[in-house]
Amino acid sequence: MRSAISLLTKALKPAAARWARPRYFGRHDLASIGARRIAIVACHWVGDTFWATQVAEPLQRRFPGSEVYAISKPSGLELWNGLVEADHRIAAAAVVSDRRREEVSWPAIAARAAELRAIGFDLVIDLTGNRYSAYFTFLLRPVVALGFDGGELGWLYSQRVADAARPKRHLSERPFRVIEPLLSGWGEPFAYPRPLRPPTSPPSRYRCCATASASISPPARMKLRLTTSSSGFWGTQINNKHN
Repeated sequence: MRSAISLLTKALKPAAARWARPRYFGRHDLASIGARRIAIVACHWVGDTFWATQVAEPLQRRFPGSEVYAISKPSGLELWNGLVEADHRIAAAAVVSDRRREEVSWPAIAARAAELRAIGFDLVIDLTGNRYSAYFTFLLRPVVALGFDGGELGWLYSQRVADAARPKRHLSERPFRVIEPLLSGWGEPFAYPRPLRPPTSPPSRYRCCATASASISPPARMKLRLTTSSSGFWGTQINNKHN
């Protein structure tokens, strides 16, 4: 079924290419691409959004002087405190993370994208990775869009990163695998071809997480606690491996 839907929607690609920015579906040298306005689409639940926040700092180093925006669920916006400017943290409740637990409205997704399109994003990185976020990412009309899955609508990205969601790979690593093509050949130690490491988070990140957890349900709060705890464990394991 998924393959059939993918083939049917791909028939719309010529029309999509005409509406998209010039050369959107062309070949892009991601290792040397420049961008002034960058959007990170992370419309997951709290735990996965926490992992997504980790790429904000390396992206700011990779694109010095750029404006980085975070587009998340309303419940996840506080996770970006200290990483993204307050007026660059944008809620997008319509972008569905799990259709079994959320109501899907394609018109609402399109409407929210239309409201944000005037910002003029040069680069959009979709770390949510489903059909709804791929559709939303495309409708933001960036110069280039990067994603890792997107389901049947993954073809709407300029480039889909293969193998970013490999089974048994720790979820904290996935966001870095998605942005890896942007870091290829970069001069900092974080860059390819060395194994990627999540950045060290300052204590304020965890205070921010505690603030966000106070307003969510007990099961979600427990997931957040496990996430922040395993973040330190993950970093320790990686550092021990390479020291």
